[in-house]
Amino acid sequence: LGRQSFEVRYLGYKSKKLPELIINAGKVAVVEVFLEEDLEQLDEVVVQLYNAKSVSGMLNTMAVNSAQQFDVETIERFSGGRRDLARLARSYAGVLNTDDSRNDILVRGNSPSGVLWRLEGIPIPNPNHFAVAGTTGGPVSALNINLLKSSNFLRGAFPAEYGDVTSGVFDVNFRSGNFDTTEITAQIHATGGLELEIEGPLKKGSDKSYLVSYRYALTSLNIIPIGTNAIPNYQDLSFKLDLGKLAGGQVSLFGIGGASAIDFLSNETDEDDLFANPNEDLYNSSKLAIVGVNHKTYVSDRTYLKTTLAYTGSRNEVVQDNYLTTSETPVKYEALRLVDEKQNLLFSSVLNSKINPKLSLRSGLLFNRSSVISKVRNRNNLARNEIQDQDQDGLPDFRTVADFDGNFRDLQVFSQFKYRFSEQLNLHFGLHSRYFSLNKNQSLEPRGGISWSPNAIHRFSASFGKHTQTQQLPLLFYTNYNANTQRYNASNLGLDNSRSFHYIIAHNWNFHSNWTLNTELYYQALDKIAVEAIPSSYSSLNEGANFRFTRKGNLVNEGSGTNYGLEMTLERYFNKNYYLLFSASRFESSYIASDGIERNTAFNNRYVYNALGGKEFPFSLKNGTKFTFFVNTKFTGAGGGYYTPIDLAATIANNGNEVYDERNAFNARYSDYFRLDLKLGLRSQGRKKVSQEWS
Repeated sequence: LGRQSFEVRYLGYKSKKLPELIINAGKVAVVEVFLEEDLEQLDEVVVQLYNAKSVSGMLNTMAVNSAQQFDVETIERFSGGRRDLARLARSYAGVLNTDDSRNDILVRGNSPSGVLWRLEGIPIPNPNHFAVAGTTGGPVSALNINLLKSSNFLRGAFPAEYGDVTSGVFDVNFRSGNFDTTEITAQIHATGGLELEIEGPLKKGSDKSYLVSYRYALTSLNIIPIGTNAIPNYQDLSFKLDLGKLAGGQVSLFGIGGASAIDFLSNETDEDDLFANPNEDLYNSSKLAIVGVNHKTYVSDRTYLKTTLAYTGSRNEVVQDNYLTTSETPVKYEALRLVDEKQNLLFSSVLNSKINPKLSLRSGLLFNRSSVISKVRNRNNLARNEIQDQDQDGLPDFRTVADFDGNFRDLQVFSQFKYRFSEQLNLHFGLHSRYFSLNKNQSLEPRGGISWSPNAIHRFSASFGKHTQTQQLPLLFYTNYNANTQRYNASNLGLDNSRSFHYIIAHNWNFHSNWTLNTELYYQALDKIAVEAIPSSYSSLNEGANFRFTRKGNLVNEGSGTNYGLEMTLERYFNKNYYLLFSASRFESSYIASDGIERNTAFNNRYVYNALGGKEFPFSLKNGTKFTFFVNTKFTGAGGGYYTPIDLAATIANNGNEVYDERNAFNARYSDYFRLDLKLGLRSQGRKKVSQEWS
């Protein structure tokens, strides 16, 4: 018991080190090991890697650079991660977020709306509680890390298999349950909630197992201060069932179900509330459903076919009641009713073939049929020509400003290969093609890169990629009011995909068996960005900075943007009971809207740096029970983001509805951001069948 290191060797393959794994009682450590074939077939030789987490050891070997592998222990170790995969990613270069209330991430100056989440190879809706349509983050993650196995996070120039993404990719997978014995895990976590997890074999001595976890919000007990008197209620259920060999292949079922709700009531608001408005009652609820079946069959000892059929669904409802306080008795009226619902039926098939030790090929397709309901009825924030009072009640009439109920299809096809000229030189190339039926958009996207390792210490790489993304649904389904016909028309449905061209040069220096320095220089050119047809400062590149999307119609694909920067990450992997990580990024993010003026984006924080460290102190009692006391800390600094200030005089003249100072669009800047996290804990390796941890 305790921390142990392992090395896996097999003749004809490069050795793989597994450093400092935690071996506990009551929880079997299950590790998947990927070995890379050695091109030089000699009689007796052992090739050792300096870097246990090099690109070649990652789950997606088609990635050239800008990729990071995560394991559950890393997620749990880092301070400030809150057992949340997205918050953990903020520890690495080029990734930041300066809003502690949500886990949205900004990757290299891009909007969080450009992030893609995948589970078991299929795209999934926003995997967070209290999610909002078009966003990719939220206050609390519905993705339970206790079920995850090692996963990838990619920051740019993505391999050809990833589509409908311009910013970053979280590619995660569920692990299998224990095939040999039953295990039970109970947990209490401030944001993760009350959790009970059980796993074990479906049949002793077989390749069938189950893994099920249920979580319920600890905040529902109203004992943890969260900055508001409103009580967040949420719960989720996650599972994976391995059913063994069926229909000629290995079959597994996986899924997530989640529900959340929170009510901000005006009569419960006090002066210290960070979220609620004393003049309104706001009711917010969201639901998430993901269920799928995987079938994996080995066509030969070098080729497998993985097919997935899945259903995903998400629903967000918002009701807002306002109070009119012009008289002694406030008048309550319904101001907003919003419903966003999306259901997807997905089919994915991927053929992976290692044709020979030098050439690997991966090809596949993804078909997605979506059904969408997007309805918004509103009384506030209407344009002057929209405001009517036909019922003569002194309030603007309740108008249906968005009403879409339909379906569309998305087809993605890709093929990519990796060719190893030698142990030192690798070539990657692929093509991704998309068709989106709603507006008949098509795209062909080349991706590729090359890597050269002159020795075991240095690795140089360069990559490029063309990437497109469908406009976010709140923008696509927005309807414009026509004063002549007094009707609302969907004016954005014809918008083309936005495009982003990525170029990256990187150097990885493994100057010590436990130390690595990674440097990356990148440039991103964005075009076909949605902007207004009339000259203005609006650009869809700034969407995602707030909880809701801006109401803009008659948009055209005539905007552009630029992101470029330098990133450095110095990491000491966990060894001799301590680790260190330093990351720093210097970047610029700008855009040009329909008025032709170049401005800062809302996400141009310009710099971010992180310093992380941790130390463990193992000790034993006289009875032989092993304990470990641990300390982890993290310091984060980032520049303030840019915003458009409010024109106070114009706002007052507009009955209090906000009017922004367009002359100074994204010219004002928030204060710099600093955050310090500290984590202390005690872990018992246990004796016999039980282990535990307090932190």
